[in-house]
Amino acid sequence: MSVKRAQSLIAGLRWHHLGFAFFWATTFAALTNSSEELAGGYEAYSLCKQATVVITLALTAYVLRKREHYTHAHAAMAGVLLAAGSLLFYLAFFFGQYSLAAVLAAAVLVGCSSGLMFVMWQSFYASEGASRTAIYIPISAAFSVALCLVVAALPAIWSVVCSVIVLPALATLCLCRSLDEVEPYDVLPCKGGRAAMLFRDMAKPVFCVCALGFIWRLVSSLSAMEGSGSFLLLMAGMGFAVLAVTLFELFSERGFDVLAFYQVLFPVITGVFLLPTLFGQQWMFVLPGFLMFGFEVVNLLLLITCAVYASRNELNSTVVYALCVGPTLASLLLGDLAGTVLNRSSFYDFTFVVDVLFMCVYGLSIVMFLVSFGRSRRKAATAYLVPGAESGRRRAKLSERPAGLGGAAFAEGRVADAFVAGDEHDGANRFDASVSAMQDSDISDARAPERSLEARLEALSIVDPLSQREQEVTELLLHGNTVPAIARKLFISENTVRGHTKNIYRKLDIHSKQELIDLLG
Repeated sequence: MSVKRAQSLIAGLRWHHLGFAFFWATTFAALTNSSEELAGGYEAYSLCKQATVVITLALTAYVLRKREHYTHAHAAMAGVLLAAGSLLFYLAFFFGQYSLAAVLAAAVLVGCSSGLMFVMWQSFYASEGASRTAIYIPISAAFSVALCLVVAALPAIWSVVCSVIVLPALATLCLCRSLDEVEPYDVLPCKGGRAAMLFRDMAKPVFCVCALGFIWRLVSSLSAMEGSGSFLLLMAGMGFAVLAVTLFELFSERGFDVLAFYQVLFPVITGVFLLPTLFGQQWMFVLPGFLMFGFEVVNLLLLITCAVYASRNELNSTVVYALCVGPTLASLLLGDLAGTVLNRSSFYDFTFVVDVLFMCVYGLSIVMFLVSFGRSRRKAATAYLVPGAESGRRRAKLSERPAGLGGAAFAEGRVADAFVAGDEHDGANRFDASVSAMQDSDISDARAPERSLEARLEALSIVDPLSQREQEVTELLLHGNTVPAIARKLFISENTVRGHTKNIYRKLDIHSKQELIDLLG
């Protein structure tokens, strides 16, 4: 994606598009500290909350598997749950009202809110198109880091006010306004052949993210670094991860994917693992920050991947999110559980920690082998820059925010391994060799994809072909968009849209929108 394109996308950014940061700042910064004497209670809170998030994702995906439709009522319910859970958290840990029941109730409320917020924001990102998704998610994460630092620096009473009232209210307001911009679309059921396709395309990237997440939480439990130092280290890792994803998205012409990035991270992370084993336990504090960086990079790419994958393949974004990100959240929970058990082991000492670190390196090596296996024979199928045209009923959704893809992981010779970073003129046509390969699949329960717009235009053998921008306008016209809507989606004036429309009609020798639909619809 070019800097010019990024600037045009950021120009269309509204403050409520970054509202996920308010939610994340509440759950990560404001609700992550408790008094030392109640550390065991906070451990129970954290584990229960993580388990509740996973369960909520699974239940939501099951209930909304046929049709996802989120309203202001859903957003308000998530906000109320977050505020109530935050209040119970502070009552339990900071205002002398501690009880295990209150801790577990707070965990369940915050966990349910988190699960609902996750899927509703993912629905918004899936509706935004590839270009905006690849920019909005990293910017939201960067804003989250800034908010976390601000909340952590506030006096205790103001931190409570922010966590119980201000941040949940802002998160709810932003979510409501963002949901108003979601354009519902019919989805195909994620079962049979399409479920198999999703597994083939996403299994390895999800496995990489899960492995890094598990080891990050396990090592963090063993590092014994607590308080503000640990928080700042994690914020530094998160900040550098956001910076890396944003820079690659802006300046990489070929894009990159989770699997390729994991291969780059592997020697760096395993090298850092050697520091405490060679130079002593005092170097243990380095590991959580590096692992946080590696995990967040691939996790951000996975979030982008899930949103765009659901949109491109006409799948339910909630189901795709639950199936791909749900295992990641479960791996974090398992890492915390394993760390808790190992910390309480009677054999716990630095030698024992070194043994665990070597086991982690061995586990990462196995993941590296599984990721690398078979990639060479799929090299041609995972090319980044490929000509062609989009296919499927959602081509208009892809072109309405001019394409530029950054992210990860369509695999096994059906969907390319990367979301492509493109510019204004050729970004929309780079993904399609992989998609056209998918058209030939033998998915028994999928409807036959319709011909791409480019193929239909070629069949007409027109003397003066439509430009890339004229094709984008044509797509949106065919899908019922008005002139103001097209202007807003393509960041151009209404007069420019009318000019493109006149050129389209002239080149196709037609005189009305209905004739255009009859000709190409």
